[in-house]
Amino acid sequence: MQSPINLGLLDLTLAPGLGNLNYTYQNANASVVNRGHDIMVRFDGDVGSLKINGTTYQLRQMHWHTPSEHTIDGRRYDMELHMVHLNAQNQAAVIGILYTIGTTPDEFLQKMEPYIIAISNQEGKEKMVVGGADPNVAKGKDTVYYRYMGSFTTPPCTEGVIWTVVRKVRTVSLSQITLLKAAVLMGNENNARPLQDEDDQFGYIPGTPRGPENWGSLKPEWATCSSGEMQSPINLGLLDLTLAPGLGDLNYTYRNANATVVNRGHDIMVRFDGGVGSLMMNGTAYQLRQVHWHAPSEHAVDGRRYDMELHMVHLNTQNQTAVVGVLYAIGAQDEFLHKIVNGGVDPNVAKEHDIVYYRYMGSLTTPPCTDGVIWTIVRKVHTVSLSQLALLKAAVVNVSSRKLLSSPHFSPQETELI
Repeated sequence: MQSPINLGLLDLTLAPGLGNLNYTYQNANASVVNRGHDIMVRFDGDVGSLKINGTTYQLRQMHWHTPSEHTIDGRRYDMELHMVHLNAQNQAAVIGILYTIGTTPDEFLQKMEPYIIAISNQEGKEKMVVGGADPNVAKGKDTVYYRYMGSFTTPPCTEGVIWTVVRKVRTVSLSQITLLKAAVLMGNENNARPLQDEDDQFGYIPGTPRGPENWGSLKPEWATCSSGEMQSPINLGLLDLTLAPGLGDLNYTYRNANATVVNRGHDIMVRFDGGVGSLMMNGTAYQLRQVHWHAPSEHAVDGRRYDMELHMVHLNTQNQTAVVGVLYAIGAQDEFLHKIVNGGVDPNVAKEHDIVYYRYMGSLTTPPCTDGVIWTIVRKVHTVSLSQLALLKAAVVNVSSRKLLSSPHFSPQETELI
C-alpha cells in the first residue's frame, strides 16, 4: 500500500457517510524549515486536529511537493500540499491538496514566502514565523475528497497512512512554484515520488478495470480468480445441503494474545502476533492467524445476504487454509468488535459453542483466490450495531464483498450434533 497513486475516478466507491472533513485548526507558533528535499512548516504549539472515525489526529507539519505526487485520472498537477497529522499512537493521517498554476497566488504560501526566502538553499536552516501560522488559510470547507490507505511518500515510506486527497484543485502562482523549487537543494526541484505499482490493488466495483470479474487477469498468480473450480463465496441453499452429524462441534481452543489491527485498504484485519490457539479438523491443527470483516456478508443463506461477515483465518503446518465464517445482522452491538475498539483481543468472544454449521471446500475470496480452503459457516446469525458497521465501512471502501459464485464441482454440507 505504497503512495502516491493515481486516483482513477472509475475505480472509486462513493462513501457519502464520511461527511465533511472534521477538523479544528487555530493559529499557533510555527517555524519554516528547509529539509533539503522540501520546505516544511513545523508547528511548535497546539495548532488543532483532524477527527477520523472518532480518533483525533494532531496536525504536526505541512510541506509542499512540486509537481503533485498524486494524480487524478492520470493528470499530475503543479503542486501538492501535505498536512501531516499524528494520533496518540503515532499513526499518521495526511490531507493532500492539489494546485494548478493560475493568476491567483496561494494565500497560505504567500504568508510563508519571506521565511522561505530567508532559508533558501540552506538545508537544516529554519526561521520562526512571526505571529504564528494558521492552517485554516490553506483549507476550505471540503465536502468531496478521495480516501485510501497508503504510506509516507518519503523514507521510511511507512505504511498504514490514512490519505485524504481533496477533490477541489486550488491555484498557485508561477512565482510561488519557482520560489519553492529554488529554495530546496539542487536536484530536488522536482520532489514528487513516482506513482507506485498498483499491481497488488484490487477493487470490488463490477465493471471497473480492477473489479472482481477482472481479478484473474490483473496478475498471472491471480489467474485462479477466473479459472478456479471451487471459488468462494457461494449461496448456501438449505435444500441442497447434506446432513453430516459425525463432524460434531467445532473443536477449537483460543486464548487472549497480542494482536495488531491493520487497515489493508480493502478490509480491517486483526493479525495475531502470538500463539492465539487453533482449530482441530480431522486430527489436523489449524492455527488462527488473523480475523477480518466484510460488509455486507460474502456468503448467502437461501439467497439472503447478511449485513456483515467475520472471517477467522487458520493455517496448518503445510500452509493449508481453514476459515470460520460468522454472519451478522444489524441489532445489538458485537462484543468482539466492541472489545477491539476499546482494547483487548480474545477470539473466544467472537465464538460460541457452535453445534450447527455449514462446511464446504472453496477458495480465498480475495486474490490470489487460492482453491482448497475448508470453509465452515456458522449457522447462528450474530448481531452487530449499526454504528459498528458504519465504523468498519468508513475505515475502508464501502463495499468489501466478492459476488456470489457457483461451481458444479462440490456441494456444501450441514453438520448438526444430534
